[in-house]
Amino acid sequence: MDSDKAFFPLGEENFASLIKSGACYVDKTLALKDLVTESPKVSLMLRPRRFGKSLTMSMIKNFLEMNYDDPGDITRQEKIFKNLKVFKEQPQFCADHMGRYPVISISFGRVNGTSFKDAFNNIADVLGKVADQFSFFLDREDIPHRSSLFISMMIDYRNVKTSMLASDGSVSPEAVNFITGFLSRLMDFLYRIYGIQIVVIIDEYDVPLQKATVGGYYDQMLGVIRGIFSTVLKGNDSLGKAYVTGCLRITYQSIFTDANNFVCFGLRSAEYSDLIGFTPDEVHKLLDDSGMTDRYDEVARWYDGYTIGGRSMLCPWSVLNFLSSAKRGGNDPRTVKPENYWANTSGNDVLDMYLESPRDIDDLKLTNLVNGGTEEIDLQEFTTYPDIRNGIGFDTFATLLLHTGYLTYDRNTSPSQEGKTVVRIPNEEVRQCFTQKVNYLFSKENPVWVSRAVELSSALLAGDASKSREIINDMLLRFISFRDITSNESYYHGFLTGVLGLTTSRDISLQSNPESGNGFSDIILMNDDNGTAAILELKKSTDGKRSSRLRSCQEAVDQINEKQYDYHLRHDGDYNTIFKFGLSFWGKKCEILLDESGRQKLQHSEN
Repeated sequence: MDSDKAFFPLGEENFASLIKSGACYVDKTLALKDLVTESPKVSLMLRPRRFGKSLTMSMIKNFLEMNYDDPGDITRQEKIFKNLKVFKEQPQFCADHMGRYPVISISFGRVNGTSFKDAFNNIADVLGKVADQFSFFLDREDIPHRSSLFISMMIDYRNVKTSMLASDGSVSPEAVNFITGFLSRLMDFLYRIYGIQIVVIIDEYDVPLQKATVGGYYDQMLGVIRGIFSTVLKGNDSLGKAYVTGCLRITYQSIFTDANNFVCFGLRSAEYSDLIGFTPDEVHKLLDDSGMTDRYDEVARWYDGYTIGGRSMLCPWSVLNFLSSAKRGGNDPRTVKPENYWANTSGNDVLDMYLESPRDIDDLKLTNLVNGGTEEIDLQEFTTYPDIRNGIGFDTFATLLLHTGYLTYDRNTSPSQEGKTVVRIPNEEVRQCFTQKVNYLFSKENPVWVSRAVELSSALLAGDASKSREIINDMLLRFISFRDITSNESYYHGFLTGVLGLTTSRDISLQSNPESGNGFSDIILMNDDNGTAAILELKKSTDGKRSSRLRSCQEAVDQINEKQYDYHLRHDGDYNTIFKFGLSFWGKKCEILLDESGRQKLQHSEN
């Protein structure tokens, strides 16, 4: 790889196109020998997102797939692989296996939909493209009519889907049966034509299930995915090898239990640990070739930290984006800073779903991770995506984050007890993903948070201390979980100012630390439309006892009255009702006291 001359392929998943373009490529082709000759019948390879799974599967396809018109012709493979390690160092293996197999390759990575019908049609489109690849058989006279009719049906299905839908527009059982049996029928067809067992490649197998969880049709999609896999991988005499990739091992729901010939190569497997992703040595070479030899430590802090099979690995997507940015015209490779390239890629659903539902002790653990700490968990390897909707515990959530790349194994820390696993956030890039997500949750961009802030503003301006206490405590539970739990009074001041600031409008205004009466009050919230105001004085409690918080609340109310913080509202404003609140905080707890005697109902004269 000469990265000083080549450009960096960002998001390229087609191996042949990448090689032909002359883009920089970290050569992983020597692994082909073991993948083809030593791997089990079915290999499930689990890696975090953006680690290069799709490109690896494309490499296997391009190496093995035959010329269907002339099975002995391997000139295409020779052009692609001639300058790569496997061709140079394993000539006999290449002679025996290169371009010798029928290959069926599909990717579920873009299967999505707000309904089962939409996602099901996406799968039909994926399989229809496979049928397109073999449409040349329709013109061959030696193909049995039934087989050619089958291929023709699949091609046409993408254009006439409605004919296989139920009368109410739902997916019919006939359509499900046709789709789930398509790959196995195609495999049987190719096996009868060529007499060679088929290589099947299924990339991102779990994406439809993840999207189905968000869309609310998981059970229906599970039936389709399970049907496809059971017909392709179990008891299929035409199957030679199958290579499957994804993030999560969903064996609990029996996706793979019907296939007793498969082996999962997960994040703890030493085998193929360096096949997908970049090793430190490979990144050192990329940086050396790019004139950035001294930048490794900085790059590693941002993009390293993953542990796969006990080996340190870096995220290819992020490393290549950094190199591309550093080498872009006009940039100085010595000064370009690493950035967060991972945040806006797909696959944030798991984090989104969990952060919507705060859990007190679990959020403290998440805070510890964000702050650079480690946590011990019991791995929940058989977790399914719907579990995250059902009030899952931290261990299950952390297992999901581990598989999707938000966490990694900490190889430098031993667990305190047998059976436990130590995890941490791998690097600065992923840490920023958490931070950005949390910042969004507590911003005006999040309608849920804004709605809660409006509720609080309304409760305060209605003089409802009980409702205000409930809302503030709920917001503190979410907000402080991710921040300094030993916060002082000014911190809580900033918290409430930020929350209430989201509610300001033409009628609602907010003042922070305004000069009023004989001093400066903490917060004044005003509704100019109905002449109502709320004065908030904040205190940090001396301890966590409710009696102490109530005492601090009374001190706050007394301060409002003694210093006449309501003076300007009474004399210079048109405020008929003024509520005086004393607030006391301790950790995530807030107590509120409304000064009932201080309710001001003033009748202003015309002048």
